[in-house]
Amino acid sequence: MIKWIETTLGDVCDIKHGYAFKGDFITSEKFKNILLTPGNFSIGGGFNSKKFKYYSSDDFPKSYILKEGDLLVSMTDLSKKADTLGYPLKVPNSNEFVYLHNQRLGLVENLNCEKIDKEFLYWLMRTSFYQRYIANGATGSTVKHTSPSRILQFSTFIPEDVEIQREIAGVLSSLDDKIELLQEQNKTLEELAQTIFTETFITNPNSDWKEGVLDDVSDFKNGYPFSSKELSKDKVGIPVLKMGNILKGGGLTLEKFVSYFAGDVSNKISSNFAEKYDILMCMTDMKSSMNLLGHTGIMFEDKKYLVNQRVGIIRPKNGYNYFLSILTNTSEFIENLRGRSNSGVQVNLSTFEIKNSKILIPDEGSMKRFNEKVEPMFEKISANIKQIATLKETRDTLLPKLISGKVKLKGM
Repeated sequence: MIKWIETTLGDVCDIKHGYAFKGDFITSEKFKNILLTPGNFSIGGGFNSKKFKYYSSDDFPKSYILKEGDLLVSMTDLSKKADTLGYPLKVPNSNEFVYLHNQRLGLVENLNCEKIDKEFLYWLMRTSFYQRYIANGATGSTVKHTSPSRILQFSTFIPEDVEIQREIAGVLSSLDDKIELLQEQNKTLEELAQTIFTETFITNPNSDWKEGVLDDVSDFKNGYPFSSKELSKDKVGIPVLKMGNILKGGGLTLEKFVSYFAGDVSNKISSNFAEKYDILMCMTDMKSSMNLLGHTGIMFEDKKYLVNQRVGIIRPKNGYNYFLSILTNTSEFIENLRGRSNSGVQVNLSTFEIKNSKILIPDEGSMKRFNEKVEPMFEKISANIKQIATLKETRDTLLPKLISGKVKLKGM
């Protein structure tokens, strides 16, 4: 029989504030020092490697250099829902970079290993009931904040036997490891496909290829202008993809939905479904940032998603799926398109400019040979994404039940 004991996080650890690194040295240009920020926390917890900021100086206290496996907690969140506030991440291993402990991030230290396992604590801090406690006590209206004292006051029950904690954490971590392995595999496949694209269409262009525009090889449509009354935050109906689902640097996130459409799908709306291998493009951004304008993400799933206005749907014509998915995400294509956006405070890409983006159209033979090489890669990425979704669902279902003792491991 497992004995569960009540504890606060303050009984088993401390949390240390980060260092106020000087803004003059914070840069987006790659440098050996990576300054971790709240943007490096994934929704639900875990490490997000898509939003790095770098620090171009070595003049800082070396006690704020992080080690592999260090546990950090987000204490600031810019989102309205505070959906990363309080969640943890583990500092990854890296021979290339030095990770720095920035302000507004808490470092878990002085862990009482006789009372709690570090991996168990990590998963405990990824539960929704812990995060709700943090979010409900957050301060600030636009920017949400929490504090070490608030985090350390969180009270819960944990197994008294630390070995039981390790076994629970081991089950959850094994699922996470499989997810990470598949994600790394997809990253490798994407890079390989990009290399083949560059070698085929950039390094060795053919004089027989003709000049054309995007509209010659795809159909384009703007997303549907849903009214606020048609959309709901309740998870009922069909999820609606918005600009926030497109990632800077390319790619889509389908894990975060702000709105759902539960009405009747008329013929007009039905044409705004995103299909597998459709390319979604951000058509609006603020001139001060230009973070997402022109960036694209490819749909790898067969599930139904509607697309909101200001997100363009590029549907490649037969044979151009893989070619356009890579071409539209190249810096040359994006910068050329941005150069033809309007010049207001809010910058927009028009349907006309997107459809008439100039491209070099390869001959049928070159396209066929390219497709034969990359099609297995894209199909493997698609299969991996489905498997990742299943693993995440299993992990997220087990997490609160294992941590709370509602589900017991075999032999316990």
